[in-house]
Amino acid sequence: MSSPARQGIKRVGMYAAWCMHATLVGSLSGQSTALPPAPPEAAPAPASRKEVVERLISPLIKAQIVPGVAVGIYDKGRIEFFGLGVLAADDASTPDKHTLFEIGSITKVFTAMLLADSAHQGDLKLDDPLEKWLPQGVKAPERNGKKITLEQLAMHVSGLPRLPSNLKTAADPDPYATYRASDLWEFLGGCTLPRDPGATYEYSNLGAGLLGQVLATRASESYEVLLTQRITRPLGMSDTVIALNADQQSRLAPPHREGSAGHSWTFDALAGAGAIRSTASDLMTLAVATLHPAASPLPKVIETVLVKHPVAGGLVPMMGLGWHYAGDKSTVFHTGQTGGYSSAIFLAPSIDAAVVVLANGADSSVDAAAEKLIQAMYGMPVKPTEFATPIQIDEAQATLVSGTYVFGVGPTLTVTCQGPRVFAKLTGQDAYRVYPSSPTRFFYRITPAELEFVEPDAQGKPGRVILHQNGGQLPFVRKP
Repeated sequence: MSSPARQGIKRVGMYAAWCMHATLVGSLSGQSTALPPAPPEAAPAPASRKEVVERLISPLIKAQIVPGVAVGIYDKGRIEFFGLGVLAADDASTPDKHTLFEIGSITKVFTAMLLADSAHQGDLKLDDPLEKWLPQGVKAPERNGKKITLEQLAMHVSGLPRLPSNLKTAADPDPYATYRASDLWEFLGGCTLPRDPGATYEYSNLGAGLLGQVLATRASESYEVLLTQRITRPLGMSDTVIALNADQQSRLAPPHREGSAGHSWTFDALAGAGAIRSTASDLMTLAVATLHPAASPLPKVIETVLVKHPVAGGLVPMMGLGWHYAGDKSTVFHTGQTGGYSSAIFLAPSIDAAVVVLANGADSSVDAAAEKLIQAMYGMPVKPTEFATPIQIDEAQATLVSGTYVFGVGPTLTVTCQGPRVFAKLTGQDAYRVYPSSPTRFFYRITPAELEFVEPDAQGKPGRVILHQNGGQLPFVRKP
C-alpha cells in the first residue's frame, strides 16, 4: 500500500482506561502501533471468523483477565455474535448478544450525538460558547480571551483537565455517584485553564460529563431521558440505558476487577462521560448505523459526529465528535472501562467492517484484543496477546510480603492479601492485584511494573520492596 495507508491503526490505552484517575509511578496508559493493513481481500473468510475470535479473545479468559466476553462482528452486511467464558465463578452461563455490560467511555459517543442532534434541531450551534448554556451565575473559564465551545468539549480540546479537582475518588468503589451539578458549577467557577481552548488535545472525562449536563439542563430533562428520546429510541436500541428495569438487571453481567468482584458505577452530573449500559447487539446497531448513515434514522447526526478535525498534542491524528480516528485516518473507535467492565468498538468504513467487544472485567487488555480483531478484518497478520502466567503461592507466602512500606518522606506502599491473592496500593491510589512470578517477585497486569521483595528477616518477612517501572527503581522500606 502507499505510505499514508501504511500508518496502520493506532490504539491509545487511555481511552479504554478512562476511569483511571490515578497512576503508579508513571502511566497506566500506553500506545501501540499496529502493522500496516493488507488488502481487504486478505481478510478472514466468514467460516473462519469464529476461529479468529476464539484465537484472539480466549487468552483473556484463560489468563483470568476477565471472566466473560461478548463479541459482535459486522462484515459487509453480515452480523455474527460470539460468547466466551462465563459470567462468574458461580454462574457458568456464557455471555451473549443480549447480556448487558457497563460501556464506560463509549458513553461519550452518545453524548456527542446528542450535541449533534441538538444542533440539527436548531436548539444550539456546535460552536456556541459554553458560557451561553450555563446556569445563571455560573462562569466558564477562558484564557487569552478565547472561550470554550460545545464542540471542543466533545473533541477533548477544551483545555479542561481530565477530572475536576473536587471529585474525591481515591478510595470510593463508586467514585462518580455523589458528584452533583452543584459540584460541577463550583469547580468551573474556580478553574484556571492551563492552555487556550482549542489548542491541544487532552482527554477529559470532565469535558464530556460537562457537555452531557449542559445539554440536559438546556432541555430541562435528565441526561437519560434526552438519550432515550433523541438517540436510542430512534435507532431501536432498547437495551442501551442507564437505569435498568427488572429484565435488564437480570441480564447484567456481574462486574469483576483484578480477578475479584468489581463494582458497578453510578453517575449524577458526569453521566455524559460514562453512565450507559448496553449489549453487543445494541452496540452493533450503532456500528452499522455509523458505517451507513444514509440508511439510518439519524443520518445528519451521524454524519456530523464523523466529520474529521485534526488535533494537536494527542496520540490520535484527528477527532470526530466523540469518536477517535486511528492512525490510518479512516478507522474510528472508542473504548471504555469502569469499576468492573471493559468495552471497545472499532469501525472500518474502508472495508465496511466493525467489531464490538464487551467484557465483565476491568482491564485494558480488552481494547487491545478488539484492536487485533479489526486488524484481522483488514487481513493483517495479528497474533494473540501473550500474558505472563503467575505461579501458585499459598496464604502463608502471601502474608509474608504483606505490610506497609515507605519511600522516604514520599508515598506509602501498602501490601495486603486476601488468601493467596496479593494487592498493592500506593498513597492516593486504588489497590491493584499483583501476581507472583516467584515468591518474592510480583507483577502488575494493569501496567508494566513489578514489585521485588528483598532483605528477608529471620521469619522470612522482607525488609524492603523495590518498585520496578519504566526502567527505574524505587525502594520502599518496611515500617515496623
